[in-house]
Amino acid sequence: VVEKFIGDAVICLFGHPFKDENDSATETMKGDLQGAVYVAKECIAWSHSHFGGKMTAKAAVTYGDVFVGWVGPKSYSDLTVIGKPLTEMFRLEAVAPSQGIIMPRWFFDLAINEKIRWVGVGQYAAWVHSNGTENLRGVGTLDVHKIEYNPR
Repeated sequence: VVEKFIGDAVICLFGHPFKDENDSATETMKGDLQGAVYVAKECIAWSHSHFGGKMTAKAAVTYGDVFVGWVGPKSYSDLTVIGKPLTEMFRLEAVAPSQGIIMPRWFFDLAINEKIRWVGVGQYAAWVHSNGTENLRGVGTLDVHKIEYNPR
C-alpha cells in the first residue's frame, strides 16, 4: 500500500493487515521484506534507465509494529502511520547510499541473503553489497546492510 507521498518521497506499507492469515509470522515477515527490497531495487534501476543517472533514487527498508489509522475531522482525514519503525526508516533514508538501499543487518540476514545469487570474484554484479554501522539520531547505533546499484 502506498501510504503517503511526501515531496519526492513515498512511504509504502507491506504486511499486516494485508497478510494471509494462513502464513506463519516468520514467513510473512520474510515475504514482506523481500517484497519491499524488490520494489526498491526495481524503482532504483528504473530511475537510472529512464534518466541516465541524472536523477538518483534511494530507499530505506525497516520492519516493526506501527499504528495505522485515519487522523483528522471527517471533512479531511488522512491515513497516518505512527511508530518507532517510521523514525528508524527516516533516519536510515538520510544515510542511504545514492542509487542504493539501506536496511538493518538483522533482517538482511533473515530474509534477503538467502535470495541472492552471489557472483564470484572478478565477475560483474549489478548490485554491490556491504555491511557497516550507522549512528542514527534518536535511534542509536544500528548494524546495517547496504545494497548499491552498479550499472554497466
